[in-house]
Formats: sequence, structure tokens, C-alpha cells
Amino acid sequence: MSEMGDPGKLARLVTHPRNKWIIIAIWVVLFLACGSAAGSLSKAQENDVSAWLPSNAESTRAIDAQEKFFSPDEIPLVVVYERDGAVTDADTAAVKAQGTAFGN
Repeated sequence: MSEMGDPGKLARLVTHPRNKWIIIAIWVVLFLACGSAAGSLSKAQENDVSAWLPSNAESTRAIDAQEKFFSPDEIPLVVVYERDGAVTDADTAAVKAQGTAFGN
């Protein structure tokens, strides 16, 4: 036995057939309590870059100007076409037609 007592005592306490279910219940309650609290943390945080930059910073002015041109409801799309030979007029027409379809 050491100065701290019997090291197996804690192990026996936790792994006892009756106590192990109590320990599991405690962990589940802690998990649920912490999980519900974590959901409210996302409301408290502010990830907007302009929130922590000075209002007269060049980056803040650029972000404010950018908001005029881009909608937060739109996602940019990049489409790459590949062709072994030269681009034909039919290819250009097909790309324009697809671009119009993507715009809708």
C-alpha cells in the first residue's frame, strides 16, 4: 500500500457491478448538460472580420464595399472545360448556353 492508500480501491469503486451504471449515468448527464451549453456558445461568438478590426481600417472598408457586389445567398461556381483541339464556335455557344442555365 502507498501513502495515498489502496490504488485498487478507486478501480473497484468504479467497476463495481452496481456503481458502473451510476458512473455511466453521471457521464450521460454531464454530456447532455455540456452539450446544450455548447450550442449557446455559437450565439455568443462573432466571426465577422469587421467586428474585431477598426472601423477605419482598409480591410473593413473593403469588406463593406464587397457586400454591395456579392449576395451572401449565392455561392460562386467555377466550371473548367477541356478540349484537345482548338475551341470551335459550337463550343463557345454551348458554354454560353450552360452559363445561362447556371445563372438560373
